[in-house]
Amino acid sequence: MQDIEEPRKTYPSIDEYNFSVDLAGLIAYMGQMGQTVRWPRKSDKPNLRRDPTKRCDFHDNIGHTTENSNTLNKEVAFLLKKGYLQELIKKSGS
Repeated sequence: MQDIEEPRKTYPSIDEYNFSVDLAGLIAYMGQMGQTVRWPRKSDKPNLRRDPTKRCDFHDNIGHTTENSNTLNKEVAFLLKKGYLQELIKKSGS
């Protein structure tokens, strides 16, 4: 029997939430939330296989940009579902 790989779930990108802070501000805010945020572990992938021109502030590592971090998108969706980060979303008409 062959293993069937499930499609990877996609999460909304950060800019779809209409936050009142930029991406750096969002990550700084999350940094103040401590253990509430599920911070990613460091990658085991050798640096030789990562793109040194791209940096992710959420992973605090090279290889991809913060804007393209699926892990960050997933964590923000999780936090919003749990009721966190609401104070950073712009109200309608603001």
